[in-house]
Amino acid sequence: RHDRLCFSIDTDRDYQCCYELSVDERGWTHDSCWGDTTWNPKWYVAQAESDKSWQIELAIPWTELTAAPPNLRGAWSLNIRRTGPKNPDASWPASIADSPDSQGLLLFE
Repeated sequence: RHDRLCFSIDTDRDYQCCYELSVDERGWTHDSCWGDTTWNPKWYVAQAESDKSWQIELAIPWTELTAAPPNLRGAWSLNIRRTGPKNPDASWPASIADSPDSQGLLLFE
């Protein structure tokens, strides 16, 4: 019933599993690791809204996702999906598939 963003992150790019962090327009969150909802990371969300838009800012410590921060020029796989009743679904990269091997690259510089 609410507009939502879902971030799927594959830190080792093995295309087998990924972390999923979701937040809706109210700032309510949901997280899982490849469907396992017992994964319970510490992460932080700030939310703001107006009559025409909503904004979120999120932060998660590296240690919740991986043993060490990524190396310079390292890459993770990433997909960002927006769903909700008010707008058509959209994603980056623009892919119909919902699997880690269809994700884009997040490059660390």
